[in-house]
Amino acid sequence: KRAQQRLLAWAAEVIEAAQGRQRERGWLTMNDLLTEPLRLLRSDPLARDIVRGELRHAVVDEFQDVNQATVLLLEALFPPERSPDLTVVG
Repeated sequence: KRAQQRLLAWAAEVIEAAQGRQRERGWLTMNDLLTEPLRLLRSDPLARDIVRGELRHAVVDEFQDVNQATVLLLEALFPPERSPDLTVVG
């Protein structure tokens, strides 16, 4: 039990250090590539209107592999009430 706690504490330190280096260098994770645009679309109505005005059609391949963040981003980009031209495959 004690060894497991030490291992978990060490893993938490490694993850925290890696995330700090990512921020310092401006690196984005795959998760960031989904959550940052979603944050912007939710917080900035002008940006949301500009992006939605540019996007008219989209195809999402491998839809069976998307996660909740991807679905939320798609909903923010192509809200159902706008009757989007959105095709999903897979």
